[in-house]
Amino acid sequence: VEQAKRWSQAEIEQLPIPQLCRWLEAVGRDFSTAIIRDRAIAVLWQQIKEVQPPALATVTSAEHLQYWPEREMVKWLEYFGKADDDVADRAALVGMLLEHGEDLPPPPFLGEA
Repeated sequence: VEQAKRWSQAEIEQLPIPQLCRWLEAVGRDFSTAIIRDRAIAVLWQQIKEVQPPALATVTSAEHLQYWPEREMVKWLEYFGKADDDVADRAALVGMLLEHGEDLPPPPFLGEA
């Protein structure tokens, strides 16, 4: 089991947006303010229209996405390969992790392939 450690800003900045979000979630931080909500909804709606995944068949307009939590949006944006700096403020996400202050536990995605 890896120990908590101090992560440098440079190390954290290199992580993909979904990993930053998962890490913040793991340490109990709300990352919703770092999601560019209008842009995330627009990109997500475009992807839903183009790909038409069966799991999202009930989403028939962008308005349906207005009430989605940011966490769910990021999950689907990641699925579509669109969870990037276009829909999230990387600097804000990194700042939230750095503000956490104490040594951060290893992020939950370190064990991912």
